[in-house]
Amino acid sequence: MNDMAVPGKGYISIARNCLFSARSCLSSENYGRAYANYLLFLKLVPNRREEVMEDFITAMRKWTDKLEGDGRIDHLFKCYDQACEVVPDCVAILNNIGAQLFRLGYIEEASLYIRKAIHINPNYVAAKQNLENINSHLVERWHFRMLNDIARNCAYRAAVNSAVQEGHQSILDIGTGTGILSLYAVEAGAPQVYACEQSKTMYNIAKNVLQANKALENISLLCKSSAELCIPRDLPNRVTLVVTETFDAAVFGENIISILRFLYPGLQNLDIGDMTIVCTTGSTAEDPYTTENLSTIDKGFKILSNVCTLSSVDFNDLQELDKLHNGVEWKLEMAIHKTGKLDAIALWFDLHLDEDIFITTNPTKKNCWEQSIFPVLPAHFRQSKNAPAQPSKEKYVKEKLNSNIHLPLLDMCYGLSPLGIQNIKNGFTGASIVIREELHDMFYRLAQINDIDMDYLNLVDPKDISQLQDEHSVIICDIVEPSGILRQRILEDLALLRVNCLSGNGKILPGRVTVHGVCVESEELQRDSSVVNDDRTCGFKIAKYINKYQLSTHEDICFSTLCHTKLTEPFQLLSFDLNETLQDNKPPSFLEQAIEVKVKVIESGHVTAIIFWFEMEILPGYLVSTIDSCFHWKQAAVMIGPSPNLIPTQELTLGVTLQNSCIDIDIVHISDVPI
Repeated sequence: MNDMAVPGKGYISIARNCLFSARSCLSSENYGRAYANYLLFLKLVPNRREEVMEDFITAMRKWTDKLEGDGRIDHLFKCYDQACEVVPDCVAILNNIGAQLFRLGYIEEASLYIRKAIHINPNYVAAKQNLENINSHLVERWHFRMLNDIARNCAYRAAVNSAVQEGHQSILDIGTGTGILSLYAVEAGAPQVYACEQSKTMYNIAKNVLQANKALENISLLCKSSAELCIPRDLPNRVTLVVTETFDAAVFGENIISILRFLYPGLQNLDIGDMTIVCTTGSTAEDPYTTENLSTIDKGFKILSNVCTLSSVDFNDLQELDKLHNGVEWKLEMAIHKTGKLDAIALWFDLHLDEDIFITTNPTKKNCWEQSIFPVLPAHFRQSKNAPAQPSKEKYVKEKLNSNIHLPLLDMCYGLSPLGIQNIKNGFTGASIVIREELHDMFYRLAQINDIDMDYLNLVDPKDISQLQDEHSVIICDIVEPSGILRQRILEDLALLRVNCLSGNGKILPGRVTVHGVCVESEELQRDSSVVNDDRTCGFKIAKYINKYQLSTHEDICFSTLCHTKLTEPFQLLSFDLNETLQDNKPPSFLEQAIEVKVKVIESGHVTAIIFWFEMEILPGYLVSTIDSCFHWKQAAVMIGPSPNLIPTQELTLGVTLQNSCIDIDIVHISDVPI
């Protein structure tokens, strides 16, 4: 089809037939033929592009999804080439291609398509959000916090310099990241420096950083895992000093033991028997703990015991590494000195870089680290007194929904939501539950414990939402992620479900949603989102190269503990009603909004970000806000680029966009307000 010449005589008739066939095939869900006919139509009459683009995009998305599902990747790539040849500047198609490539694991290629879409239309919110997801995948967010930690960087610089002055001339930097530890080694005068990094993206960042700092010729940079290193192919001889950043918040979670055991003699011909270790962080999905920055927990925490030392580990002792690799069980008795409920055991550590220099992850000290949290279930050292009964909303909600319980309920809260089971007990005839397949057995167990007949339940995988056709009286949805942003494509899913499976007088809960915001200046947010400047990294040029991967939307903010200055009063960004009356087959207005909001400055400063949160009206008179600390939600922020110094006599005009379930905000205009 790519080589087909544009017909001459009679092309109008051919184009008309193509369009008829394309629409007929799309209606009958024959997406492959619909795509092919639309493609030919666009080749024949490109001037009628706007007439068919929406349907062509739909046909292509459906067809490429099927090709992906069938594993026909070669055909998938051919579709990309064909579409980009005919409509090379369609941002929606470029964005869809990028999103699909990202799902398939072609991360770098996905980034190219998404960036091209943004280059064509810098305000295309869906592409900007996809680029955020890609950047977050390519460069983990903790890089920014660590590189901004001046105390940490100076400690490593001093420790590496001290080791080189003591005689360590050959150095291996494992998981080099941006290459900062290798730069310290070259600065200290080490003649042989080797660095390995298995992430292609981080390898490219490190290469640019080393080049910018005129150190690339002094450092042998390898794009591979330390497990792949081999003498003499990669290193001519053994090294005497290893520096690495392969520790996580609980010390051992980043396979540090396996890595160091591998580096000792007898494995892959890599002999590093007389080495010294300098080390720090990371994370893995398999760890039996979570991580938190205890210093930013809302309402704080109470320590019930004294701080105790669990263990001390020498990473230069091969026998000790072997022992740890085979598994070690530590037992520690901790005296409880305060009354309270034991929710978790928190762990942090001191990392000794040499005899005199160390860094700590202690939450009472200012540092870039989180602590590892091991949940404890349930252990009470004192039975709490019964709290006074609070007014229950359950009866109120049940009464309000009572007229709709003759049809099933659709629970779109995702995760292990109990609402479907609860409402069956309240009288609903059944419930459809949108839940991931790996949670199905756990959910059935929950239903069994509550004496719910399985026949009342219909478990639906999130990817199959579009196939739902049964009529439901109520759709309950948690539209906000725990991290504070809208769930991906939640508004598009709800628009579809309103048409496909909501009864005529059915309701979506929540109904009306209002998004609130406030402009703030916050150095803490800036440190978590980008490398502030090269002074943070001891003068080495790093910020320019890693900040290309910074995010414009910052999630998981605890606003109540965030260090900040409010530059405005809280204000309304936008609002929408999920139960709005639809008119003339037009799509719901909540799918896309673009408005301007004016807000007065009340405090001098530079706008770092606009923090936002959601207020949801579950039922008339029953409001829930995601900024309320009694709920599970955190807040999110849109980061604002460098802004001029604001003063209280000024007014901001903000451009607010809601598109593809994504919110984007920028400063459109700054004006003086007459006194």
